[in-house]
This record gives sequence, C-alpha cells and structure tokens, in this order.
Amino acid sequence: MDYLLHLPWWVAILIAVVGVWLFVVGNRRMDKTLRRVGTAIAIVAVLLGIVGLVYLTPLQKAEARTKALVQDVNQQDWGDLGQRLDDETVVEAVGQTVAVGRGNIVTKFRSAYNRFGVKSVTSMSVQGIQTDTLITVTVTVVSTQDYTQDQPVPSTWELDFQENGQIWELEKISLIRVNGEDTAHPFNPF
Repeated sequence: MDYLLHLPWWVAILIAVVGVWLFVVGNRRMDKTLRRVGTAIAIVAVLLGIVGLVYLTPLQKAEARTKALVQDVNQQDWGDLGQRLDDETVVEAVGQTVAVGRGNIVTKFRSAYNRFGVKSVTSMSVQGIQTDTLITVTVTVVSTQDYTQDQPVPSTWELDFQENGQIWELEKISLIRVNGEDTAHPFNPF
C-alpha cells in the first residue's frame, strides 16, 4: 500500500499512457470493453498520481524535513532551524554527543558556520529508509567555506526520526563522514 502512495510520478504517467493507448485501440476496433478498460486504467493512474502528490507518507515528510534543515543552514535561518528541531534532538560527531536540544544545536551550528566561514551548503542526495517506528534519512551535503579556500567539502549525515504517537520526532543527527573519511578521523567540525 505504501508503494501506491509513494508512487513515482513517471510510473503514474506510464500507467496513464497504457490506459489511453488501450482506449485508442478499443476505439479503432469499436470494442467497448477495451475502451472501458483503457479509461479505467487512465483514471486510476491519474488518481494515484494526485494521491501521491497530496498525501505524503512519513518517509516523504522526513526527507522533506531533512532538506528543509539543510536549506535553513544554507540561508543562515537559525530561527527556522530551531523550529524544525525537537526539544530532545541530539547531535553526534566523532562518536560523542556534541549538543542536546534545539537551542544548543542552533548555537553549535551557527558557531561552526561562522568559524569556518561557510558560504553555501547544498544537499546532493537525500535517501530515507523506514523500519517500523524508525526512519533514518541519510543526506550528503557539500559545503564551500573560507576554511578550505572555497574547495567543496562533502559530508554525510544521518537523521533518525522516531515515531511518538502520531508525530515523528527528530531524535538524533549524526555526522558520519567528512570529505570521504569516517568520523573516527579526529576532525570535529563543532
């Protein structure tokens, strides 16, 4: 069922094209049954496409929230960043807890942003996976900064969203890799 609600747009279009083709073939052959089947398939495809656009699954919402967090850092919109975090969100880097709670996290990110002279932060890929009540979103971002003389630096982060009743809370943000090296490397951006 989740696949139908998370149907890629191109699949819905492909199904609609098949339905229209069946309708046209049925029309040429004067076959009412084939026309009806083609019409039904096209209508179902359009409805699935609309549902996929309107109804967002928890996984889609977590991926969108992750992209919004990256955009907030890029735009230095620290107020929105704080609003997107939860009260008990934890940030980990180099195997240790760096900050707990939205206020501390915003302070850490703002401080790192200014210390390294970050000029831009762009998400290159966002991939989420859901297992029961946990959604893990892996995001690869590229940043340019004064510290690296404007050389792009890729980093990989994991965001864990935990279901709590009807809401999904951002439980943990973990720095996984910086510039292709695991965070066991002593570099800590915070």
